[in-house]
Amino acid sequence: MRNSGKVIALEPENDEHYFERQNLYFLNGQYKLALEDVRQAIKLNPKEAEYYQQSGILRNSLADTQGALEDYNKAIKFNPNYAQAYYTRGSLYSTAFSDYGKAMADFTKAIELNPKFGEAYISRGLLQAVLSDFQGALEDFNQAILLSKDPDPKMNLLWNGTPVEDYESLGMYRRIADNLLEGVEENDQNSRTAGIHKYRGDIRLQLKDTEGALQDYNEAIKLAPKQADAYVARGDYYTQMQQAEKAKADYNKAITIYSESIENPTIKASLFIHYSDRAEVYSKIKNYQATIADYTQVIDIGGPNLFLSYESRAVIYQQVKDYEAAIKDFSKAIAIQPEFIRIYGRRAIVYLEMKNYEAALTDLSKIIELGKNSQETEEFVVVFAYLQRGKLYQQAKNYQGAIEDFSSLIKLQPNSPESVEVYGRRGLSYAQLKNYPAAIEDFSSLIKSQPKNHQGYTYRCRVYIELKDYNQAMKDCNQAVAIAPNNPEVYFARAGVHSGLKNYSAAIKDADKIIEIAPDFPVGYWVRGAMYFAQNNPSKALSDYELALSKNDKFAPAISSIAYVKYKQGDKQKAIELWQKALTIQDDLTGTKLALAVALYQEGQPEKALSLAKEAIKIDERFKDINHLQDNLWGKQLIQDTKPLLNKVK
Repeated sequence: MRNSGKVIALEPENDEHYFERQNLYFLNGQYKLALEDVRQAIKLNPKEAEYYQQSGILRNSLADTQGALEDYNKAIKFNPNYAQAYYTRGSLYSTAFSDYGKAMADFTKAIELNPKFGEAYISRGLLQAVLSDFQGALEDFNQAILLSKDPDPKMNLLWNGTPVEDYESLGMYRRIADNLLEGVEENDQNSRTAGIHKYRGDIRLQLKDTEGALQDYNEAIKLAPKQADAYVARGDYYTQMQQAEKAKADYNKAITIYSESIENPTIKASLFIHYSDRAEVYSKIKNYQATIADYTQVIDIGGPNLFLSYESRAVIYQQVKDYEAAIKDFSKAIAIQPEFIRIYGRRAIVYLEMKNYEAALTDLSKIIELGKNSQETEEFVVVFAYLQRGKLYQQAKNYQGAIEDFSSLIKLQPNSPESVEVYGRRGLSYAQLKNYPAAIEDFSSLIKSQPKNHQGYTYRCRVYIELKDYNQAMKDCNQAVAIAPNNPEVYFARAGVHSGLKNYSAAIKDADKIIEIAPDFPVGYWVRGAMYFAQNNPSKALSDYELALSKNDKFAPAISSIAYVKYKQGDKQKAIELWQKALTIQDDLTGTKLALAVALYQEGQPEKALSLAKEAIKIDERFKDINHLQDNLWGKQLIQDTKPLLNKVK
């Protein structure tokens, strides 16, 4: 490097000297110094495509992805037949921008310009694997393996990421190529071929060709026994085949190889790769502290795509439930790469685990905002965002917001598994807004998609109960029971139908079934108690309500139901106390809220009673109707006492 400085001092206007020195800086991991030299070379010779190509590589290494893209574009502008520029731009589109359509086009163009461009076949194969085109990936890796067997190392040499397909045309770069070629031996060729076998093994495993996959992994290890990633891949294979000891042996072998590379790095710039690779293997054997330590080393070294290292470490912090550290790392990754949509999703998951719903909502909204211009392969993150934000809206009783998000998800991926789930969720939101026709339509769609799932029938049954269409409700509930005879939910729904038909004995039988299936579940006792109360048997009702509370002493519906019994028995103060307690536990019990208002009105607290009654009726106007109160099994005395209060509200 000192000699390069002397040469530059002698000829400071010679762009080639700067370019040669930047290559030495690059190999030593001194990217900033290398970039300074290549930019000086560009200043002296602004139309040399190779300079822009190398500047792009360096800028990408320094996380300036937009600058790298501009450089690759200029390299192609000054040399439209520059296969390597298309290749590196394709790699950038794929890794930094997740623009897989443009990446695929660039890899294909590189291959068109240079049909012997092995690395382009590999990258296109890897991208096709990401896009789940495993057959296309297999064909690309087959071609790459054929090309890797070329006996002339010059045909496969990668010089700063540039394949040397025409050695004689290198001109001023030939001296550097000669120096690099001194190290190209059979083992280097074997390493390249081994790497492609490893990739092909991964694809064969995806195609369920387990025998072919193992053959490729074995061949990779045979060709390059010091290549750790083949051991990792075979370890993953053995894990999938449930051969734990063989998997553990391969993972440990990989760790040993990575450790040797870290202790004796051939190129300092590759240290961050070895630490990163070893971190991944440590995570596979669940040595999370070692994983974190290695990712910390990667971050301290400051290799390219640093945001991915922060993301990887954050994922491990999340696994060990150090959520604060995970959030910090995800936030650092976002600061470096604010348009990388996936990291917002990962951070949102941590916020959800922390029950920080406001922060999660912000991240989910950011995903949706960025997703408006997303590529098809990013849709899964946008789908996740719509689903999770819709759930949060539902939880916050923002049912219209939930419906809009669920509708966007269905429009985005109408046939995805998430969309099937969302029909049920959107239907529930419609039901909350009393839009029963829309709810029935969604539950019918759920039934059509999953005819063997009781959920659609159960949900639709409940809507028919609200519409007092007990005939249709009974048909749906019976179908749900036939599909899931051991699920207490279906009997709970059918008990509601029987109750609506005033067939309390049949409802009690369904409650007994709930208790039989789930004896520690309070609902069965509560339902049976309510039916006894409807049969004017308050002692049996009270006994069952107390049984329900013995299973869960914070089960608000049972507490509220005991209050109804106490009111019927004339103990209004005890009823008030119990209704207040129930609402402290669960504040969305509309009937309980109105019943408390009636009791307070009767006890001489009209202002408080009136306020509470208005609040209840605002939530559900049906409680203004005496018939609705009767349907909800209110006793005669309570209904009689409710009338003067309702007159005040009206």
